[in-house]
Amino acid sequence: MDIKYSNHAEEELLRRKISKEIIGDIIKYPEQRIKFENDIFIYQSIIEFDNKKKYLVRVIANKKNPKTIITVYKTSKINKYRR
Repeated sequence: MDIKYSNHAEEELLRRKISKEIIGDIIKYPEQRIKFENDIFIYQSIIEFDNKKKYLVRVIANKKNPKTIITVYKTSKINKYRR
């Protein structure tokens, strides 16, 4: 799968300490996929990080081929964003 990252997404991966491997897994096998608008989708899954804490990792992507990751983030407010 060909995945591209916006400059903003690259910065957020570093800042939030999220690996591209995690993002690839979420895009391939999301626990949830939510259509946001037009070709924009939110892919999200609960991931346990090194500190043994679980976070909902959300990947906002343009689904056009190739997929372009717009931004990524993790949140501990799982119930707020899960559907």
